[in-house]
Amino acid sequence: MSRFLIPTLLCLSLLWTAPVGAQPQAPLAAGATDAYRVLDAKREGGLRAYLDQLAEGHFAARETAIAAIQTPEALRDRQQRVRETVLRGFDGWPEKTPLRARIVSAVQRDGYRVEKLLYESIPGLYVTANVYVPTSPAHGPGPFPAVLGTAGHHNDGKLAPLYQHGWVELARRGFLVLAYDPIGQGERLQYIDEDTGESLVGNGTREHIMLGTLALITGTNFARYEIWDGIRAVDYLLTRNDVDPKRLAVVGNSGGGTQSAYLNLLEERLATASPSCYITSWRQLWYNPGPQDAEQVFVDFVKDGFDFADFLTAYAPRPVQMLAAIRDYFPIVGARAAFAETQRLYGLLGARDQAGYFEYDDTHGWSQPRREATYRWLSRHLQGREDARPESPFQPEPAKALHVTQKGQVLLSMGGRSLQQILRDRAAERYQQRAALTIADADRAGFRNLLRQTLRVLPRRQQPGATGSVVGAIRREGYRIDKLRIPVGDGGQVPGLLFLPDQPAADARLVVSVDDRGKAAEAGESGRLARLAQAGHAVLALDLRGVGEWEAEDKMVGYTPLYRESMRALLVGSTLPAIQTQDLLEAITHAPLPEPWGKRPLRLLGKGNMGWIALFAAALAEDALAARIQGVATDEALLSYSDIARSPRHYFTVGVVVPDVLRAFDLPDVAASLANKDLLLMNARAPMEYLHARESARHEYAVAVNAFRAANREEHLSILRVPETDTSQVLLEWLSR
Repeated sequence: MSRFLIPTLLCLSLLWTAPVGAQPQAPLAAGATDAYRVLDAKREGGLRAYLDQLAEGHFAARETAIAAIQTPEALRDRQQRVRETVLRGFDGWPEKTPLRARIVSAVQRDGYRVEKLLYESIPGLYVTANVYVPTSPAHGPGPFPAVLGTAGHHNDGKLAPLYQHGWVELARRGFLVLAYDPIGQGERLQYIDEDTGESLVGNGTREHIMLGTLALITGTNFARYEIWDGIRAVDYLLTRNDVDPKRLAVVGNSGGGTQSAYLNLLEERLATASPSCYITSWRQLWYNPGPQDAEQVFVDFVKDGFDFADFLTAYAPRPVQMLAAIRDYFPIVGARAAFAETQRLYGLLGARDQAGYFEYDDTHGWSQPRREATYRWLSRHLQGREDARPESPFQPEPAKALHVTQKGQVLLSMGGRSLQQILRDRAAERYQQRAALTIADADRAGFRNLLRQTLRVLPRRQQPGATGSVVGAIRREGYRIDKLRIPVGDGGQVPGLLFLPDQPAADARLVVSVDDRGKAAEAGESGRLARLAQAGHAVLALDLRGVGEWEAEDKMVGYTPLYRESMRALLVGSTLPAIQTQDLLEAITHAPLPEPWGKRPLRLLGKGNMGWIALFAAALAEDALAARIQGVATDEALLSYSDIARSPRHYFTVGVVVPDVLRAFDLPDVAASLANKDLLLMNARAPMEYLHARESARHEYAVAVNAFRAANREEHLSILRVPETDTSQVLLEWLSR
């Protein structure tokens, strides 16, 4: 019988119990002082260098593949492949359900009417939209060409002043416009403070990234839901008698340019699209400024050989126009390259003039020059005329005047379901059906393979005979600290501190410590690592790539370095946990450990998010190294992926993102696979930065409890709540077993 099917919860050993508390803990601080620094100024062999190397290989392969497209048939094959691949990455579309669309009210303005529209793209997931309907006698009663207006990352969503200006001008020129709020913006905040009506996490990109994490661990992407809102908006437009179904377009800027590009890829009913300030090339964006919002990162996208230009060529020869700003943070060099590729491929179909391009020497935004270029394009392709008139003067209205909901937020006015709730349900369903349930107790190799595949561990080129070197030392009373530089695969290196006691204890062990604050965080004379060394144990403290000395390689404003590197890893087919787990295993193997430490049994110690890496490493280790790793201790590690999904909000989680992980396993399953080792799980942390009660942690880890029980090793699993001041003593007692 599988260990995962045993429902009984067993009480295990308790070394100490603290009162339950719910106060948020301060974020873990980075730590790498000069005294403990190992890397030189060049900092060669870091995470960025590794990810850049992978990316460059994929960029070169894509260039070869694109150059080989010389026939219409080859282009059509690529069009189909990119659409199928993106849709497969979304796990398909939600079911089409009744829209329940209704016009809440309408207001008349000079030359147009604004209808306040509410519809449900998914049952209970309300979409707020404004429909701008031409009313000037010059345009007649319709049917009108219709434009889907997608908003960029502005707190007011569809009603941001520059977007209002575009919608109104289009209506005055005879286009019916449906402008809707993206999830997390305008009237659709998902993490809302009921007292203030404001977002609890920050509007726009912050909500998107938080929701994006949930989408990724459940096997989809935040973009799936943004695009679905747009697809259902098209469904609505086609129910209106005043809309011409053959003359539909989508336009948008920045985040709206993203949505416009995606809809151009996936919505075949459109006649044209005009994305602004988004299209560039991944080779240019990769280096500066790097990956952007959650919906702008597709898992494996770079690895699979796709790029921004694929969004434009998806339905060639259907007309498409891209608009760019010369001083945008979406690099103009990449924009020009994307258009050159697009124009060449359109040429294979005899349609070079159907690919349009406009750039202007200004900064990011749907500025007047780009808006006017949009009007010209739409007039030509949807109205059959040239319209080069300048834009009319316009005074934007206060957002409240055009709100669809009474309180300005759907969750406050309508209730319904948030996307967070939808993703939470999806996570629970995935977890109940996860692949780990089918793996038998004794099949450690089977679980190891599942873990390796799910983490997306990539093969690395190993350096034959590679070993680390000692580059300095610190002498203290009773022990010394060697400063190590350790090579890992594909030219990487891991800095380390090796604490060596002068008089090893009789039961001395080697402790390999990884800490998401960096190896220096506990290296001081009063720190935990020093206490272990003073007790006669050796400690190897490592900075895996992405933490400690390797932290903050990318200091671009707007997104954290950890977020950017995690997204880069997803783009090239791996994950940050996979890279760090490999680093840990290889660093142990190549560390220059003096005798007798090189052959002694060892235990892993992981602090914060590095606790998960320690568990992954123990589960993935093979052969002699697997036998040497006798146990794992974690301290203030997040409880589980399921806990992230359940949490009202979650912080410091992007570094552990693994796509579709809950379809395969969760952290308790990893712990259960280690029933032949000693596990100490201290102070399980919630995603909102408080510590879980001991009982909550034990309940979450029921599958591990049952696995240790089935192996008659109950005493080798300890799940504890321990005061911070007592963790060193708890560790010493654990090491003495």
